[in-house]
Amino acid sequence: MKISGIYITDKSIRLVQAVKIRRGRPVIKEEKTDIASLKDKNITSGYIVLGIPRSQVSIKYLTFPSVNDIEIKRMVEFEMNNLFPYKTEELIYDHAIIARKAGNYSQLMLAVAPRELILKQLSVLKEAGVSPDAVNISTVSLFNQLLAQNRPPANYLLVNFDDGLMEMIFVSSGKLAFSHGISFDAPSGTKGMIDEVISTVTILRDKGNSIDKIILGGKGADKEDFASALKQELPLSIEIDNSLDVLKGLASGGNGKNLKINLLPEEFKIHKRKSGRRRSVYIFSALLVLNLSLIANIVFFAAKARQEYLSLLKSEIQKILPQATVLQDRMLDLQITKTNINSGRLALGLLTDLYRASPDGINLSALDIQSQKTPRSMVIAGQAKSAEIVYKFADALRKSALIKKTDVSFVSKTNPGPGDQMVNFEIKSFF
Repeated sequence: MKISGIYITDKSIRLVQAVKIRRGRPVIKEEKTDIASLKDKNITSGYIVLGIPRSQVSIKYLTFPSVNDIEIKRMVEFEMNNLFPYKTEELIYDHAIIARKAGNYSQLMLAVAPRELILKQLSVLKEAGVSPDAVNISTVSLFNQLLAQNRPPANYLLVNFDDGLMEMIFVSSGKLAFSHGISFDAPSGTKGMIDEVISTVTILRDKGNSIDKIILGGKGADKEDFASALKQELPLSIEIDNSLDVLKGLASGGNGKNLKINLLPEEFKIHKRKSGRRRSVYIFSALLVLNLSLIANIVFFAAKARQEYLSLLKSEIQKILPQATVLQDRMLDLQITKTNINSGRLALGLLTDLYRASPDGINLSALDIQSQKTPRSMVIAGQAKSAEIVYKFADALRKSALIKKTDVSFVSKTNPGPGDQMVNFEIKSFF
């Protein structure tokens, strides 16, 4: 499989292409380019990733009281208005789960970029005839490369240099815990960058974190001189790793354990899916035409034998039809009686579990139990003191032996505005 990574900064456009083979490492080719040259390369096949620097993205690290992916997505949407002073439609965002914690809590990374910025870069690529499958960020690229090295569990601070940019990533026991991107002009020099590293180390230590090693990677700086100058200021172990590079990470492909962020706008994702379906239809049609002659011959010879078999089967069914009809009527009466008995017991059990699961701060206003329809369901509506209480209530319902699945349909504030307020909610359970 061919993977192409395109990394756009304020100063350059760089291209990397990797061809993955079954055995051995992928063959990687990297080069600087421009829009005209990019168009000449005709990059239309394989998987294409657009990379953007950390300095152009805002990243938040959040913890939510849920391990359910659908609920976490709704919590992120709920918090967007509180975290950023922009309308949601002016931003493009995605999140990745960093860790699942005890007590059904999830720690995640939320990446947010201005929609206008992403659309501008996609427009630049469109001029070259390139349509990316994903938009990634330098932070994720570097973290996944570091993770793939299978280093011993420790606290690492990666300092990466790249085209007038410096990015710092703090990895604690294999988990991404902090990242920071800075743009540097030539006058600020090595001293300005060292001051930023020292400041970051101080902030991490103030938060109770220890640093076992500083790793220097990337391009665009004399890492040997930087390491010597930094060691005079910080008595820490410092390692230079020239294998770490943002562009290589974009084309690595990774595996199922990697952190994944995709800031490609939803309308572009839809267009990609439609294009993929069209290609699948073309391939399917071609295969269908190739096999039509074989299918026609098989159908012709099988039709006669099938007709004879159906005639024999029909005559045998007619012989046992009266007895089968009587048995079916008796089974139906028995099933109706059994269903009525079980429905009463089930409703009583559900009400008992509902009473036990209800936490303080929950006011129920509506309850609808549908035990005669399939799938059987129970809809609970009301108000709560906070969204967290609602999700704890839903989590408690999931532990019921009678309930198979529970989803939070919605959580919304009773009156928009700042401050603590009651929230309306609806929960749907299936049993």
